[in-house]
Amino acid sequence: MATPLIPLVLSLGLLCFPSFSSSDSLRAGSSLSVETPADVLTSPDGSFSAGFHPVGQNAYSFAIWFNKPTCDANSCTIVWMANRDQPVNGRFSKLYLLKSGNLVLKDAGHIIVWETKTMSPIPSYLKLENGGNLILCDMEGRILWQSYDSPTDTLLPSQQFNENSKLVSMRSQRNYSSGYYQLYFDTDNVLCLVYKGPEFSSVYWPSPWLLRWEAGRSTFNNTKIAVLDSWGNFSSTDNFTFLSADYGLNISRMLKMDLDGNLRLYSLSEDTKAWVVSWQAFLQPFHGKFEPFFLQPFSFSFSFPFYIYFPFFLTPNISPVHYQNDYFYNQNNSTPI
Repeated sequence: MATPLIPLVLSLGLLCFPSFSSSDSLRAGSSLSVETPADVLTSPDGSFSAGFHPVGQNAYSFAIWFNKPTCDANSCTIVWMANRDQPVNGRFSKLYLLKSGNLVLKDAGHIIVWETKTMSPIPSYLKLENGGNLILCDMEGRILWQSYDSPTDTLLPSQQFNENSKLVSMRSQRNYSSGYYQLYFDTDNVLCLVYKGPEFSSVYWPSPWLLRWEAGRSTFNNTKIAVLDSWGNFSSTDNFTFLSADYGLNISRMLKMDLDGNLRLYSLSEDTKAWVVSWQAFLQPFHGKFEPFFLQPFSFSFSFPFYIYFPFFLTPNISPVHYQNDYFYNQNNSTPI
């Protein structure tokens, strides 16, 4: 039976409560400019900021990032992006909250790059919450849109992951655009990792060699919900659960679909002030190198050769992948791999 999520997955709420601060909210009719470094929203507790973040030479995305560990423009831990696949120019680009209730990101040529496509007959406002959720609300407290509903490559504590959610890796260490590895719920209601390349795709977790029940998963549900709590407990309706190596500590965490194809839970160490891996889907580090394994061509009675393809497998790589210049840590003893 799938682990019940009712205690964990309380709705994020259909209501928000108006509270205005120049540092954490944006009122209707206002904008944030890529050219003004001070145009940043900061959560009330200071944990997160939202604003234009450089992703390349004269290229910016509107993003949300952790403020700890202390970072500069090129080293912040980004948890969400509005326009990861279409960066905007470093001049004249702005994020507008229109009086109609639509949140719009425009490039230098006033071209709409991204928008929430929301409308409200009454005034609205944009606010960054302590949990890293960017919410667009009207003055009656109704949520019109929230960043939690459209994750990029990161899931934050209390952020609900559902049938409409996907975590998609970065393309490379310096390329923030959508990569080839995804976490999602498949049509069997099972949480899966899949490689989706330009020529082929393959599920590689749970193991394609196992039946779902052999992998400990349940298909007898149709809710498709997964949640990570602030203590380090992850629970999904397909019966997949795990506890972080530092379970019980109320510290900053993030579940990330890494660019090497591994799914990892990171915890912010209070001692070293660095991100360490407290759980990972694959214990051995790898670069996510997928190789199609096939037999020699067979002709049989056909007039043309064909190939029999087997599911893809991961090729281990002995060199560790780095994240934000920190080594990955073993989930059992928190020492560098």
